[in-house]
Amino acid sequence: MRDEQLIALGTLATGAAHELGTPLSTMAVVTRELERADVPDGMKRKLKILRSQVDRCKQALSVISASAGELRAESGGLIPVQTWLERIVDYWKAQRHDASISVNLPLQAASAAIIDEQTLQQSIINLLNNAADASENEVEMNVCWNTLQITIDILDRGTGLHPDITATLGEHQASNKEHGMGLGLLLTHATLQRLGGDIALFDRQGGGTCTRIQLPLTQMDSPR
Repeated sequence: MRDEQLIALGTLATGAAHELGTPLSTMAVVTRELERADVPDGMKRKLKILRSQVDRCKQALSVISASAGELRAESGGLIPVQTWLERIVDYWKAQRHDASISVNLPLQAASAAIIDEQTLQQSIINLLNNAADASENEVEMNVCWNTLQITIDILDRGTGLHPDITATLGEHQASNKEHGMGLGLLLTHATLQRLGGDIALFDRQGGGTCTRIQLPLTQMDSPR
């Protein structure tokens, strides 16, 4: 049943990406033309913000296309774990100016690599967004790894888990947001499983949620 849901989502996502691509391109062209026109500086600043938002939407569509299967995971290649983490955090910070994050990395980390794959990156970003949406406090990310596996704990101080979350993890009805459909958690779970990883959610002492991601790693080749 879950496979059928994912196939349906992939089909709909591909169609939506094509449908939205044309109007977004039109908006980008019109915005650039207005920026070049003789308009007040205040309007130019607003147009710049609008263009950046259009570019962000276009980037999101490229991620949807990748999630729908238009880009294969093998095309990503391997990169050092710390570089991968820094890219994710930087990208998330650029999106979420309203939130902050504290990242705790090991002082002495093993030399290991992970696949640089868009759907995996977006899955971690989805979980960071969930944590930021759940709590006004700073999101914490605690990371540790060895040559075989990485463990990422994303911590928030929200209201904690809905009783149905852990029982339905990986199924469609896995969201306790007012208008949420559970699609983000469903796709994140499927992505992690496809790459040999796993996800677990549990309540934190003192309130809030810990989302724990575990993924396999590849040992980096020693320099010759």
